[in-house]
Amino acid sequence: MKTNFTTRGISDNLIRRTVCAFLLLGGLLSSCTEGAVDRIFEEIDALEDTGSLTKLKGHWIRVESTNASSDNMIIKMTGTSGEIIDKAQSNFENGAIKWKEVEVVDSENYLHQELGSDGLYYEGTMKFGQDDTLRISVVANGAGTNQKWIKN
Repeated sequence: MKTNFTTRGISDNLIRRTVCAFLLLGGLLSSCTEGAVDRIFEEIDALEDTGSLTKLKGHWIRVESTNASSDNMIIKMTGTSGEIIDKAQSNFENGAIKWKEVEVVDSENYLHQELGSDGLYYEGTMKFGQDDTLRISVVANGAGTNQKWIKN
């Protein structure tokens, strides 16, 4: 009888421990999975805030440049390009893509192709400022190589 009791006691104890281990493991996995998902979303949000084109989306007005006739132009930035929606006094056409192939360098800096007044695209850099300004430098000689834009 002692053997049956001991065997049964060991079986019951093993079952209890196994059930507790599964419940504990299940609880840990649930919380780990939930925590991991939360961390993933936090990282995605951080990337959107600091390393994406999200900050550039919207309307931009050119307020100052080395080509005054193009000041007051308005660009609508969507995706990886900026379209002229108000050419102001410039020689550009509404609907033309002024900025194309915009790429993220880091949270404040971007590379892009800039449409020049001669109809050609030139390499350029964009620097996003904390005050919602955008400073553009174009790697070319000529008017409009330095520009300041504000978010409208």
